[in-house]
Amino acid sequence: MIALVSPVHAPTGTQVLESTLGYMEYAESEFEGVQEYVFGPNPSVFPPEVYNAESFLWAFGILRSRTFAPFVGENIALVPGLDLMNHNAYGVVKLERRKTGLFSGESAAALVSVAASVEGEQVGCGR
Repeated sequence: MIALVSPVHAPTGTQVLESTLGYMEYAESEFEGVQEYVFGPNPSVFPPEVYNAESFLWAFGILRSRTFAPFVGENIALVPGLDLMNHNAYGVVKLERRKTGLFSGESAAALVSVAASVEGEQVGCGR
């Protein structure tokens, strides 16, 4: 098991702890699958000193902390530069997923204004 929080310091009975443990279990399960079918059988391509549980958890954390609706679930994607924008539930900009062509299955991120903004005002992404 991947150790995230010391049981001595864990905030027992909180939603944060339950969510964290749920993510940890999911990440651990994903790592075990990738380890069994990808990393393990190919150590010359995926050296175990690099492709290990600790590195996988770090990458998983980066992915989860930098993805936002609508780029989650089956549509999960990293949108370069988006994590530089301030996130605010009451932001004047929202992130939308838009198709890029008439017959293409590809999509792109679009920042769309949903309210007026004042010159010099900080623009937050939310909604």
